[in-house]
Amino acid sequence: MTRHRQFFLCVRTNVDYAVAAVFVAQSENSAIISEALELIRSWNSDWHPSWFMVDFCEAEIQALESVFTGSKCLCLVTARTARTNIVSHFLCTVQTLWFSVFCWLFFISKLMLLLVACKGN
Repeated sequence: MTRHRQFFLCVRTNVDYAVAAVFVAQSENSAIISEALELIRSWNSDWHPSWFMVDFCEAEIQALESVFTGSKCLCLVTARTARTNIVSHFLCTVQTLWFSVFCWLFFISKLMLLLVACKGN
C-alpha cells in the first residue's frame, strides 16, 4: 500500500488563516514538492513570503527554500525543542509558539469542516 503525503499551504488573511492550496505527493521528495510549489507560485508570482512553518522534513525545507528564495523555515520540532530547552541554539518567541498552536488548531477545524461536508454529500 502506497502512503501519500498531503501538504497544506495556509496563508494569513485580514481576519485569520486560510488554506490557500492543497497538494498530495506520492513521496516526501524535494523534487516532487518543488514541482507542486512552482505551480502554486505561478498563480501569484508577486507573492514573496518571508516565513514558512513546517514539520522537520529536509525535503520540504529544501523545496520551500529553492522555490521561495529568501524565505526562512521555522520547524515545529524546533519550536518544541526551544520551548523545553532554553539553552538550545534555536530562537523561539511566545508569539511563534502561539502561532504554531493556532495554525494547528485552525487546520484541524478546517479539516473537520471538510470531513463533515464530505460526509453530508
